[in-house]
Amino acid sequence: MQLKSIFDFWRSPEWRSVLRATRLGILPVALGFLVYLAWSLHASLGEVLSQTNGIYLVASVFFWIGAHLVSPFLSALSLSRQHQVISYETAFRIHARNIIARYIPGGVWHTVGRVADFSDRGLSPRRIAGFVFLENSLAVSITLALGGASVWYFYGDGWGIIGAIGFFAGLIGLVMSRFIVNRWVVSGSEKISFAIYTGCIVAVGFFWAFAVAAFLLYLHAFPGWALSVSWLQIGGAYLLAWGLGFLAVFAPQGVGVFEAVLANLISDSLPLATTAVLISGFRLIMLCADTAVWFASRPIFSRRR
Repeated sequence: MQLKSIFDFWRSPEWRSVLRATRLGILPVALGFLVYLAWSLHASLGEVLSQTNGIYLVASVFFWIGAHLVSPFLSALSLSRQHQVISYETAFRIHARNIIARYIPGGVWHTVGRVADFSDRGLSPRRIAGFVFLENSLAVSITLALGGASVWYFYGDGWGIIGAIGFFAGLIGLVMSRFIVNRWVVSGSEKISFAIYTGCIVAVGFFWAFAVAAFLLYLHAFPGWALSVSWLQIGGAYLLAWGLGFLAVFAPQGVGVFEAVLANLISDSLPLATTAVLISGFRLIMLCADTAVWFASRPIFSRRR
């Protein structure tokens, strides 16, 4: 009874209104703080940015585009059943068409748009709910497990302990996600088989491989930023920072939380604040890639209509 009351509270309109207002308020505060830091640190930033290698920035954009090409495999796999198959082409069109919705305040509109499109294709609400749950749970579980393992290995007390907690939490999430979906979300012929679930994990893993590669290329574009930590450490720190940013539900897309965590993990040759501002610039790479995929996909949408 107590557990039911907790779930009812989380689903209540009052709580949703509070969460929505908090997220809308946190976003401009976080962005404003990053802009303020960029302005106050313009001297040290200018020195680093003056040596920027544009080729690596372009390569970073293309790798993030690659992540977008991999992402629809998850929805195609998790939503398809023997009696109703969702093709990769359909999943990609729905994914690409709703990309710009990521930038609507609130941080959930890309998901809302895809849910509406899949619903228009006759998919049951339970199957769509299972996909949404898997998309979020696998993203968090994989980033926490891989990132946590890396940080646990490379760092000592403090962040190493957080990495260990993230690693075990991620493993539990990977083990439990399919059970939760099949037990409480879908039923009968809509249950997710072990083979499909394995394919979903592989798809999400490839997505994050592209995402990490894009971030490493972004960092490599600044030769004046002499990092003493290894690329493997940076990749693990990136994954853990993203996972922790996702868990911070009050911060849309982890803005502020992601930058602060990652800056603490990799900052050495530059002040912490300067590192955080440079890291935040990676969101411009993501924006360029998102926009490119959306524009490149418009002819596909036009033909389908």
